[in-house]
Amino acid sequence: MSDFVKSMKDLGQFKLIAMVGAALVLIAFFVFISLRISSPMMAPLYSNLSMEDSGRIVQELETQKIPYELRANGTQIMVAAPEALKLRVTLAQQGIPSNGSIVGYEIFDRAESLGTSNFVLNVNMVRALEGELARTIGSL
Repeated sequence: MSDFVKSMKDLGQFKLIAMVGAALVLIAFFVFISLRISSPMMAPLYSNLSMEDSGRIVQELETQKIPYELRANGTQIMVAAPEALKLRVTLAQQGIPSNGSIVGYEIFDRAESLGTSNFVLNVNMVRALEGELARTIGSL
């Protein structure tokens, strides 16, 4: 043991501080990695929500004491990946979210048509028609 203490004294103060600093950085790194691995993998529950639907979903998640994360200014809600599908079904039974993310002809308002292929325009046209049809059925 005295050989170890003697060799540490022979290193000098600067080298000793550098070794302790490197050891602390390594310990902090491994603690960070272990905490990161042990946290659950988050998956999107819903995206592109209105603030009203987002508020109702957050209220329901807090009632059930389910951990969640809000992203994209509150329009995206993330939950643990294994619970996502079950929660979607449970919330759908309660009628949440109420309007979903139905996209109609306004898809052409926000898209750049210059440089867009015919295939993308055709896909957007089908999405717009489906969205308008869904809105019409929902209003009936």
